[in-house]
Amino acid sequence: MCGLVGCAGNIVRRDELIFKTLLVLDSLRGEHSTGIMAVNGAYVPTIIKTVGDPYQLFDTVAFGKIMSQKNIVLLGHNRYATSGAIVRKNAHPFENDVIIGAHNGTLHNKWELHNGRDFDVDSEALLNHIAEKGLDDALSVVKGAYAVSYYDKNEHKLSLFRNKERPLYYVINKKDQVLYWASEKWMLSVALSKHDVKDFEIVELPELHQYSFDIFNDVKQLDLKPVDHEITNLPVEEPPRANYWNETSFRQQFETNKTKTTLPPHLNILNSEYLTRKDVTLRVGLHQKNGKGAKYIQLFDENFPLYDIRYGYHKDCKLVSEDQGKYITASIFSCRKDGDRYAYMIDPNSIKRNVVLDLLGKPTKSFLEKDDKGNFYSPIAFAGKFKECGWCGDPLEYGNGNMIVGNTCFCKYCKEDEAVKEICKI
Repeated sequence: MCGLVGCAGNIVRRDELIFKTLLVLDSLRGEHSTGIMAVNGAYVPTIIKTVGDPYQLFDTVAFGKIMSQKNIVLLGHNRYATSGAIVRKNAHPFENDVIIGAHNGTLHNKWELHNGRDFDVDSEALLNHIAEKGLDDALSVVKGAYAVSYYDKNEHKLSLFRNKERPLYYVINKKDQVLYWASEKWMLSVALSKHDVKDFEIVELPELHQYSFDIFNDVKQLDLKPVDHEITNLPVEEPPRANYWNETSFRQQFETNKTKTTLPPHLNILNSEYLTRKDVTLRVGLHQKNGKGAKYIQLFDENFPLYDIRYGYHKDCKLVSEDQGKYITASIFSCRKDGDRYAYMIDPNSIKRNVVLDLLGKPTKSFLEKDDKGNFYSPIAFAGKFKECGWCGDPLEYGNGNMIVGNTCFCKYCKEDEAVKEICKI
């Protein structure tokens, strides 16, 4: 269960407060992540989103910057994850070349949508299909529950639609020329009453009707009368299939599975999956000799302590005696038999040194963080100074591609944002 909220039209300070109140109330429907899209008077959209509740979004620099401009659309979403991981990129709204939108509901046939398999989240797949093939075509394919709000970047139109599986309500303040919407009726009632909006009527959006609104930056042109488009070409929902099973084949499968065992990590058993491991964190041990007298450096994987991992010793060896007890990362690329045991060999070209320990005393695969002046930060120093991204407010992870400028740290996503680059003069 997710939630949709928003306002559009002649937005003033009071409407921004109403929007924030709606976001907070809507978090009851989902607090895994929060996101908004704002369209300013020049029809330029901006999206910000974060993992967590609305208050984490309100505390970001990006949210303050958006609210300092004149906006004509504020579209919000609170996510309760049903498809896709709980990460910032999976938070709504989603943007493509044509529209920006948010979805409440769960779809049953994401793979049947246009390029549906390319998306982690069913909502993004639906919005992509709408952009590529049109709304009617999308809804002739999609099966499941949906209520959707989206903004057309080319036509400057806001659209709302739903099916019987999900609610959506709206209010048109004709006096001030502002449209409000929310997933639940009581949310609009509470938010509008709290901020002294008088004589409003809450209307339930009809099922399978697309209401679109022309959103102009000129109040004189603004007319929030919806254009109603009825959606008729819908897919036929298949009845649930009976679940029969063949008792004989089931017993055969059970007996087959019963004989399968997972290879335990002993020295004399080869684990073929381990041969594909990349950037494995290893502790450097002592110099040893194999059964033929050749030297090698013993390495230890603390996740697989019984594995025999080696680095062949030679004159150009990248590891020296001073590295003993320290951590490296390297990729496993071959395996050799030494007597009665298997020895896993690392790729010399994959070795990364200076691996440090995290706050729990475990080795981390990341290198030290460095700011724009060349100053390095240890994990403890980093955690003590930087808690969250200075732009989106997401929690920061040490060594995860962050960018430190002065006393502010930006996550790997926000550092690519044009607004961030402009602020930092990159």
